[in-house]
Amino acid sequence: KCPSGGKLTVDGGPTVMSDWLCLFDNTFGKDINLDALDQATADMKQELNLPETHKTGVYLTVPHPKISELVFGDYDGDGIDNKILTLEDCVDVYAWYVDLVLEKFNSNNYKNIELKGFFWSNESLSAEYYEQEPEFAELCIKELHKRNTKCVFIPYYQATGIEKAQKIGFDATIMQANLAFKETLQKNPEKMMEDFAKTAAKYHMGIQMEAADGFIYDLKKNGPLFKQYLVSSVKSGMMTDAIHAYYQGAGYGVFYKFAYSDDAYVRWFYDALYKFIKGTLYLPEFKIDITTEVTVVENEKFQGTFDIDGDWSNSEYMLSISKRPKHGIITVVLDEGIYVYRSDRGFSGDDSFTLKYMNPDGEQIEVPVKVTVTPANAVSEGIDESGDSSDVSSEKPKNKPLGKGLIYGIVGLVAVAAVAFVVFLINKKRKK
Repeated sequence: KCPSGGKLTVDGGPTVMSDWLCLFDNTFGKDINLDALDQATADMKQELNLPETHKTGVYLTVPHPKISELVFGDYDGDGIDNKILTLEDCVDVYAWYVDLVLEKFNSNNYKNIELKGFFWSNESLSAEYYEQEPEFAELCIKELHKRNTKCVFIPYYQATGIEKAQKIGFDATIMQANLAFKETLQKNPEKMMEDFAKTAAKYHMGIQMEAADGFIYDLKKNGPLFKQYLVSSVKSGMMTDAIHAYYQGAGYGVFYKFAYSDDAYVRWFYDALYKFIKGTLYLPEFKIDITTEVTVVENEKFQGTFDIDGDWSNSEYMLSISKRPKHGIITVVLDEGIYVYRSDRGFSGDDSFTLKYMNPDGEQIEVPVKVTVTPANAVSEGIDESGDSSDVSSEKPKNKPLGKGLIYGIVGLVAVAAVAFVVFLINKKRKK
């Protein structure tokens, strides 16, 4: 709540001019918010050797005025305290604050950030709190366009009025999927995101990528949900053809925690997100290739590989041993993407074991592997006294090549800029 007891968002009680100025002062405070972002961008430019012309784009929020008998203040400078009594008054107060921000931003002469526009604070165009919300939004957007600046709308999933957003004049509408937060949407994440993609395409909207604040404290729940954002966006084309926004909570943010995590699975999300932003993330239908019939010489070992096509996380799916061999030992080395079989000393004949992995949707897949162990003397008998080999080769069997291989996106010194701000890729091609 504000010092007056009201709220700057559309819900809650009315506010007064001093509440708005409190937000204004905080936005432009020394060493915080915009000032801190300017400094952080300067550091990033130096670390990454970016051109001096590089700037971080910023979108700022304008509070939502409310019609009320409460005295607001002298926002127009005529010496008389005003009340907000009409739709026109609401628009005037909105424009007053925009002008205040534009003037201050320009006078501060930031070298590393630029004001791209303003963020519409309401997450729907519903009349629940303000019956003239659509008309109010349209008039405010016109005021912004007069000032050669843009307005971005980020409604929640299936919010009231999303079908009107383009006609009203929003420069970009980016719908929240809300999959990370609403349990009702988590019953069938894949189907829900398919529906999301269809709605977004119909109304020319982008997608907000969302990670819950406590992501790393419940990886079993949150990991697959965020992965569904990535998978569905890649599959539907939203990765390359839609505008993106990003929600990662407060403080350092979840993406920061991704980057500095010692857990390979958590770190994978940072690397995947980096590729997603670049438009290069490759997530085809999930499949692990494993050789199912192998031959090994007695007392020798067989080293096979398991290969995941695309940028899937190897450590998450935890290839494991479902059934161990009767006449040997089997070891899985996840980090190296290999499994090793060695027969018992002196054994030759048939053996088998079963490996198991889990699909992204949770399905358990078992892969039986048949092993033929040939006697060691069968190899030695194939070598004559001169050392030349006959038809029987002593070379250890090798696993056949298995596709593209697992790609680990090792990203050096790349940061997701502006941790506390929503990053908008406005200049990306809109989804048709």
